[in-house]
Amino acid sequence: MKQTEQIQMQTQSTNSTLNTFFLTFICLLFTLQSTAIHAQPTVNELYQEATKAYEEKDFKTFLQHCQSMDSIRDNHPTILYNLACAYSLNQKGSEAVQTLEKLLLIDAKEQIRTEGDFDPIRDSEGFKNILAKMDSIAIPVIHSDTAMVIPAKNLHPESVAYDAKTGDFYLSGFHLRKIVKVDKEGKVSDFIEQAQDGIWAVSGIKIDTIRRWLWATTVAAPQMVDFEESEDGQTGIFKYDIDNGKLLAKYVLKEEEAHWFGDLEIHPNGSIFITDSKQPYIYCIKNESDSLEQFINHTDFVSLQGITFNNIASHLFVADYRNGIFKIDLASLKIDALDAPKNVSLKGIDGMYFYNNSLITIQNGLRPMRVIRHYFEDDQPTFNSQDFGINYSEILDHHHPAFDEPTLGIIVGRNFFYIANSPWAKYEKDGTMFTEDKLSDIVILKTILK
Repeated sequence: MKQTEQIQMQTQSTNSTLNTFFLTFICLLFTLQSTAIHAQPTVNELYQEATKAYEEKDFKTFLQHCQSMDSIRDNHPTILYNLACAYSLNQKGSEAVQTLEKLLLIDAKEQIRTEGDFDPIRDSEGFKNILAKMDSIAIPVIHSDTAMVIPAKNLHPESVAYDAKTGDFYLSGFHLRKIVKVDKEGKVSDFIEQAQDGIWAVSGIKIDTIRRWLWATTVAAPQMVDFEESEDGQTGIFKYDIDNGKLLAKYVLKEEEAHWFGDLEIHPNGSIFITDSKQPYIYCIKNESDSLEQFINHTDFVSLQGITFNNIASHLFVADYRNGIFKIDLASLKIDALDAPKNVSLKGIDGMYFYNNSLITIQNGLRPMRVIRHYFEDDQPTFNSQDFGINYSEILDHHHPAFDEPTLGIIVGRNFFYIANSPWAKYEKDGTMFTEDKLSDIVILKTILK
């Protein structure tokens, strides 16, 4: 039976019954049709027609509709899975295997092994190779050790920051609407208290050690305590004095449409760059103007997440959860999608960090979730070539036993610290967090970078 499943554009994933998958998947795809030509069928309509054809065992029509969906919404795991089933049912074994190979890059689904729709190709060498690749993917790769275990189960940390002057770590509290400090002895205390200064759910945090400022992105979201529907989709960024916790300024986006400030990066000159996960914009607060403004937008920006500069801050790299990595020349504002080898997917990236001619990405939108280091082609890249891309990639962690949902991290010297178990899967549908007995202590992992 063909699969119905959804991977949400934000950094959380859900598993449910067949009927729930069908409904949520239809709702998701319906929202993606705004750019479709009016006279053409939408993915929603195609999916319903594909379902009907499948149930009537009209596999030729089922294949045609799956191909049409893939042409509109390429590399979506559910569409790829159904397309592979359709190829198999139409005795197109090589096409089915090629589609499954694309699927394995983003979602190595265990049900491939037992799916009846693959019976026509089950004895082929190609399908046996797919199963062998799945066996290989299932083997854990672990290079990180536990750096900290913090007994704050319902904090829901999204981001971790480090103060090089004091040696203290800071964690954002998405659910509890606060920021906590962890000192060198492991003592945990509030840097700012719950909802202090009107802060909403806290997502990304970064410390400007030169100016002694802590920056925090915040958004009104159903998963935070004391959520008010009237505030849904409001977002902003707050600036604090790192030494005394005093609020220095807050910049709230005042627009009617929903926005979601997620991650941020600090330019060496003190300017702040911020990703918006709900709208196709990058915002900035330039040091000289001290005001929140739109920096750049792009038609391929769908769900912006991680953001980072190269070593000389001439280029900005930004991760889009759906469309991969983009590089932005800060001088010309030219935007290019980053190329990667065929056996590497750049989708599903949450956190992203530049280190020694490479990008470290936390990919919680792929299955299995993973942390990967992507190496660039040249030792000293100029980043100015449109064809510039990734040479090869190295898995740092996947199938790590501490994983729930890894999110954001921080590089400290040669050490990469990141949150291993952000509890996005630990909420009810209405945003209520699970009871504490179903939650885990916060785990911060650390890997030593070469």
